[in-house]
Amino acid sequence: MTVFSKQQHDILSSSSRNKRLLLAFLATCAFVGFTIYCVTKNTESLATQISLVAVLVALISYGSVVLWLEASRGELFSPIALFSASVLAHFGVTGLLYPDPDVFVSRRNYDFLVPSIFYSFAFVFVYNIAGYAILQYKRHSRNGNELTAWGGRGVYIAIGILLLIGVSARFIIIDWNVYLQTSLATLEGARHIKFIGTVRQFELFPNYAAYIALIYAFSQFKQHNIKAYNFAMRVGIALVVFNLIYWLPTGKKFPIIATTILPIMILYLYQKRLPPLRLLVVAIVFVGALFPLTHAYRVSQAQAFSGRNVDDLGSTLAAVGEAMVSSSSSQEMGARNRTFGRLNQNEPVAGSIRIINDGEADLRWGVDYANVMTNMIPGFLWPDKPKVMYGNEFGHLTEMVQRTDPYTAISVTLIGESFLNFHIAGILVGGLLALIFCGIYILGRCGVCKETSTLLYVVATPTILYVGASFALYISSMIQTLVVVFLVAKCLEVRSSRRAAMMARSRGPAWANSAPSPGTGAA
Repeated sequence: MTVFSKQQHDILSSSSRNKRLLLAFLATCAFVGFTIYCVTKNTESLATQISLVAVLVALISYGSVVLWLEASRGELFSPIALFSASVLAHFGVTGLLYPDPDVFVSRRNYDFLVPSIFYSFAFVFVYNIAGYAILQYKRHSRNGNELTAWGGRGVYIAIGILLLIGVSARFIIIDWNVYLQTSLATLEGARHIKFIGTVRQFELFPNYAAYIALIYAFSQFKQHNIKAYNFAMRVGIALVVFNLIYWLPTGKKFPIIATTILPIMILYLYQKRLPPLRLLVVAIVFVGALFPLTHAYRVSQAQAFSGRNVDDLGSTLAAVGEAMVSSSSSQEMGARNRTFGRLNQNEPVAGSIRIINDGEADLRWGVDYANVMTNMIPGFLWPDKPKVMYGNEFGHLTEMVQRTDPYTAISVTLIGESFLNFHIAGILVGGLLALIFCGIYILGRCGVCKETSTLLYVVATPTILYVGASFALYISSMIQTLVVVFLVAKCLEVRSSRRAAMMARSRGPAWANSAPSPGTGAA
């Protein structure tokens, strides 16, 4: 074995550090050069080129550093990492790949591209500052005999009930012919069928059943109960496959992505590691392919229902199939079939800034955030409840939707909505979002059962990731869902002392003396 002197060790360490610094410098230069190339290739004004390069480099560099720091801390799926990654993808990467004015529906919105990216940067910066402050909260764990964990029999009863309700809701969705993402039946049905929102929430229950099975499996693995782990894991995998089979024909990429990614997240939250590389590559390729494929599929849906309607799902799928065959080589589909183009949320934010600065719309002064309470009241209790969505009107104002189109809605986005309400002070809404999302993340530190706090965070994750959401609609839906999921999870909890006795009866008295107590760690 070679033994180095302290001086030699210092020289080697210094050399290794210099190599890393050199590689980082070269990567930075390459990134800046690529950014300059992308921007100058498509933009016109020199001032626009310089400012766009500056804000893109700042946003992408900042987001990348945050992700690297979170990953190095074993917090790759923290609310800070998830929200930063989402903003990075929706505003930074897409701004780099699509700086062309022709990508924008309205050239007037393109003139506000630089302010929109800068505002997004400031928004996520405030979110992260507030998030880091909230995550510093620590509370001493309760005594071991007061800890709780999920009990086995109750877990499978809950899974069965969720499946029964969820599958029934899915049959109703199919029967009403509002199964696909895009069709006249869906557009009109979603507006005129009573309780469609409630049924849509029930539609997700089989997904929650899968998460419960996987969380229970990993918790049993940590307690060395391999038999229970194997059975729960098989149930979880079967439910994930069942959900993918249901969601794939809809053309709704977000539920498909959630069904694919959230099991990986559950694995990471429990074991602080990602799945095997081969499985991870398959998942990434699958998610990446979803964007162009679902876009082509939805274009075919729109073409299939142009000027006509159908009454049942069979006729609907047949019409979509005909449209896909007849238009598979059309220039329109090829031009719009872009992987990253569907992620681009820069125009809604730019449009929000433009219509406020040009005086075409008045500030909403927090109406969208007060509407959370309005939207949480069930429709059967308030039949004439006012709508909280204004995506179609917003599309008309920002010139992203034709005035004659009464259906198409443009998502305002969480960031654009904050500007519509409070102008530049809207970046403080980032702190409010951090309080909500990070508060859910640290429930495990506040005495909530480990499995329950993990389930709540997993269920909330799609809302954290979807920056294209509207605050009132998505936050109110998230709160309603979390209340239901929390009540279900609480029914599964048993005290650790009682659980130890249950496990001792099932595995013998020798195990009872060495049974580990469930941990409390942060979600």
